[in-house]
Amino acid sequence: MKKHGKKLLAFTAILLVILLLSLFSGKLIALIKDVDALKTWLNRFGAFQYLIFILLVSIQVIVAVIPGGPYQIAGGYLYGTLLGSALCVVGCSIGSMVVFLLVKKYGMRIIRIFISENALEKTKFITESKKCRLLLSICFIIPGTPKDAISYIAGLTNISFLHWALICSVGRLPGILLSVFAGNAFSQNNYTHAILAFCFLAVICLTGAWYYKRLSEK
Repeated sequence: MKKHGKKLLAFTAILLVILLLSLFSGKLIALIKDVDALKTWLNRFGAFQYLIFILLVSIQVIVAVIPGGPYQIAGGYLYGTLLGSALCVVGCSIGSMVVFLLVKKYGMRIIRIFISENALEKTKFITESKKCRLLLSICFIIPGTPKDAISYIAGLTNISFLHWALICSVGRLPGILLSVFAGNAFSQNNYTHAILAFCFLAVICLTGAWYYKRLSEK
């Protein structure tokens, strides 16, 4: 009974993910270009708009091909630096943990739906290393690394769920804070702070991407 129960739970989770993707993925792509339209749409949900925003960010992580940066900027534009950062961290963490559990259950079958072979090839240095926990921590705390792809790869390692929950929650903070701060500055017409934040974010993301490339090549 326990085995059948787990299969039923996993099957239900997959159906739920597919349903959410069909309902919201189109909205994610359409609204990613227009923050004001996103704000108008979210306001329809009243106090539940925060949960909807968290859900949108979570789906963005699951559908790894959708960029997360614009939604983090939108979080700052809509809700300010503190609340926007909190909502984005919660949404990203939930999405990363859902991905982790799905990969633990279905392995490469679920990974190949969302991650290209090229991206998989570039993450082999994590799964094949004895220091995979350390590498996951480093790659997650550095802005500019492909965190959504790494979330799928994490499920192939021997890292525990609790350890992964800590990494994906804390590791995203630096990048999210900068993106959300820039979005908040833009909403207040403080273009100087917004431009400075974007420039600083661009520099550290490029540096992080370069460092990630060096790690994968080693």
